[in-house]
Amino acid sequence: GRARNAAARLLVRMQDMEFSVSNAGMQLLRTRTGSVGLGGNGQFTRLTALDRIAQAERRPWQRGALLEDYELGLHMILGGYRVTHIAATWVSQEGLPLARRHLTQRTRWAQGNLQCVRYAPRIVSSRHYGGRGVLETLYTFFQPVAHLATLVLSAVLLAHLGLAAADDGAGTVLGRVLALWPLLIGLAAVSVLPFVLWGPVYRRDRAPGRSLLVSLVWGLALWLYAYHLFPASARAFVRMLRGLSLIHI
Repeated sequence: GRARNAAARLLVRMQDMEFSVSNAGMQLLRTRTGSVGLGGNGQFTRLTALDRIAQAERRPWQRGALLEDYELGLHMILGGYRVTHIAATWVSQEGLPLARRHLTQRTRWAQGNLQCVRYAPRIVSSRHYGGRGVLETLYTFFQPVAHLATLVLSAVLLAHLGLAAADDGAGTVLGRVLALWPLLIGLAAVSVLPFVLWGPVYRRDRAPGRSLLVSLVWGLALWLYAYHLFPASARAFVRMLRGLSLIHI
């Protein structure tokens, strides 16, 4: 049906935006911090580097993290190799049109992120990572943890508001919340505006034939799309607690 096809096209569009603007921007930042991550289908690695890593780690993918490309990039930098991002090249790949498979894929990536936390002590003490690179890498490691903490805090806040509404009345609690409207508007601007601004950037680079209004709508959709990280991180954490290491899309 039309609605289902439109939703699938929008999901593919969001993945294209994610990789071609926001993720590419993150990689450009990592070129400055010296912590570029290997990822996706457009990575190239010297065979001599893989052989050297295999000698030191017994095999290039010794730990078998579900984020195996990013894990290999960590080994490369820890081994003294330079990893860089080339913005002038790109690789076509097929996006996932089904929400269920997309969530499964992102759960795998979040779990792989959590599995790579084991490298944190080596990265902090490595002479091949500068201070900015250490901070960026630790930020990447603990993103799923931050998502999980946000979920827990949101649940606690909603429970608190529910108890307050039961004691003081829903109208009184709503009035107290609305009294904080300057703070709420500020938080909304900080959380939504950066995503919306990616829309015109994506239009400039990838869809010059579309209108500015459409690009702003895409940016707003990208903000909503980013919320998939919260259930994906929660599922990844549960899977790690259960000792599950394989996941199929």
